[in-house]
Amino acid sequence: MYVVGGSVLLLVSITHQIVLMEQKFSFTPGPELKALGVVGGVMLVLGIALGIALGVRMILDRSPLRAEPLVSQDAIYIEARRMVEGCKGHEQIRATSITTAWPGSDDPEKKCVDKFFKALAAKCAAAKADGQDLLYTTILGFGPGTGGIPPEHKKRSITKRREFFEREKAEDRLKLLYIETDWSLDVLIVGTDQMIIGFPTLPHDREFRLGLKIKDPEFVGRVVRWYDHCVQDGARELTWTQEH
Repeated sequence: MYVVGGSVLLLVSITHQIVLMEQKFSFTPGPELKALGVVGGVMLVLGIALGIALGVRMILDRSPLRAEPLVSQDAIYIEARRMVEGCKGHEQIRATSITTAWPGSDDPEKKCVDKFFKALAAKCAAAKADGQDLLYTTILGFGPGTGGIPPEHKKRSITKRREFFEREKAEDRLKLLYIETDWSLDVLIVGTDQMIIGFPTLPHDREFRLGLKIKDPEFVGRVVRWYDHCVQDGARELTWTQEH
């Protein structure tokens, strides 16, 4: 209904006329006609959005894919910590940090980030002590032409990660790579059957504010292949250290 009504109003505003029952009606250009076009455009977009939402809902209702919304930065990192703590020790943990730096660096209300990396480093250290091969790989995004030197807002992020793993004597379980690109969402993949997609919601603010926890071996397996063959294949080892 919204799509049809919006399309009609939009066409009226553009053509200045409409044909009903073989009778043509013409309209004089003016602010009223312009307003009619705006209303029609809004109705059209709303109709398309509702149609997409209903289609996605129908697909999810029929799909075995299990997805859970995470509505805050705290919720994202708390769930990420739970996933890491549930590792058996033989998994690979894959992540990207393309757009974000170290969220919550000076904000006591965002200590969930530090708690996550503390748990991650401790889990990797425990796996190492047990002779298991748990490995954490993260790919950071730098601007084009950086030559492997991270931008200032990324340096603390790199140093903090290394500090957590050095504290646990698990430096060899941290693999840092970089890629000269940029996008507006990041992923954390634990093993091959569960993952989190985190993304921002505000313009010019790239901190995670919403996330989606997905647990489905088939879907996550495809994302793992994307990570390994589309992202990691184009990444380089990060050799920069703070002393440089």
